[in-house]
Amino acid sequence: MDFLHKSFENVNLDSTLEKYRHMKDELLPFLFELLYKISLLEEEMSIWMNKLKAEKDALGIVGQTHVDEPKVWAEYERRMNELITPFCAESLLKTNTPRAIQGPPRYHYLRSGCEAVYFTMKSPKRAEVEVRWIRGMEYKEKFVLTKIDDSWKVKDVQTGYGWDDKFKSFRI
Repeated sequence: MDFLHKSFENVNLDSTLEKYRHMKDELLPFLFELLYKISLLEEEMSIWMNKLKAEKDALGIVGQTHVDEPKVWAEYERRMNELITPFCAESLLKTNTPRAIQGPPRYHYLRSGCEAVYFTMKSPKRAEVEVRWIRGMEYKEKFVLTKIDDSWKVKDVQTGYGWDDKFKSFRI
């Protein structure tokens, strides 16, 4: 996972109070390693789902789900929940639902490179990490991290387009 550390090199700290700037060294690895593990799980499930699709295609089955697709979805949901539960606030877990199983993984930009990473921290119990990347057009995601019972948790995930000031809530 050495490539993750390249994302830490050019972090914009302009909106972070000086006394909290060192926290990027703790919180960025915490967040990016979680997102990377989510990407690996998504890739694994996508490969499994593609194998099922190939089996259907070989049999000439059209318009039906493979008999094993519910098993893939159940395994994906189980493993995703197992992965994110220790790292996410309860409020985010309640809204998190499995997404489509297809490539590329949601957080592919960790490998291909982020255009910009903004780390903002103005209080000892809350930080924001905004990541921007280009894939045909500019995208952005904001992760709100909060300290709950002496542990950092992802409280909120928001997504948007680079040219728009708005974000909309999303799932991890």
